Amino acid sequence: MIQGPDAHDPPEVIALVAEGMPLVEPVVRQLQTQLAARVDAEDLVALGYQGVLVAARTFEKARHVPFDRWATLKIRGAILDGLRREGQMSRYFHARLRALAAANDAEEGLIDEDASSPPSTPEAADERLTSYLTAIATSMAMGSMMVHDDGLLEAIEDERGTLEDEAMREQLKSSVRAAIADRPTQEREMLERYYFEGRPLEEASGGLSRSWSSRLLAQATAGVARSLRRARFER
Repeated sequence: MIQGPDAHDPPEVIALVAEGMPLVEPVVRQLQTQLAARVDAEDLVALGYQGVLVAARTFEKARHVPFDRWATLKIRGAILDGLRREGQMSRYFHARLRALAAANDAEEGLIDEDASSPPSTPEAADERLTSYLTAIATSMAMGSMMVHDDGLLEAIEDERGTLEDEAMREQLKSSVRAAIADRPTQEREMLERYYFEGRPLEEASGGLSRSWSSRLLAQATAGVARSLRRARFER
């Protein structure tokens, strides 16, 4: 059952819910394409509506993040969290969910960072965009690898992997672990908890707020991306 605003929600929250509702179906269509799997659109829409409510209740104008961007993050996150709570799924689908969830969490931190310290020149904006896209891509790659360190593997069927795929994945995982080991202690511990132990974001950060947890995740993941890029050119 879809839950909407209640009597305790102020008028501005109710107005934001109405503003966010049209964003749900585009996010659903995008996720259906990204997941490359048959998922019931109605179920995804219902989960997305819950994300709208979360977005409306947590939105802060002072952070200078546009509501449509904030709502899209929360809609996507609610759908991915809902799907991950379901039982039976293939290893491939499980990995895709984790990859997309990791990218979404990192993107939230990047958006927060961008809003709090916007680039001052076009060159800085270009550099920020490159770093932003690299961090998102790295989050997805690292998120998809988590499933291979997860005890759930024994209960998940691997329908797509080959020996060559596994060898390449293990090589990449080794490079990522080396890059993580070089991060400052707080970042390293968070990355290990989040990506390789699969802990929830705030728990992985050691109890920081959602906002600071996502920013730390984005910062740490961007650092790993830079290390991987340097290692590639130093070979």
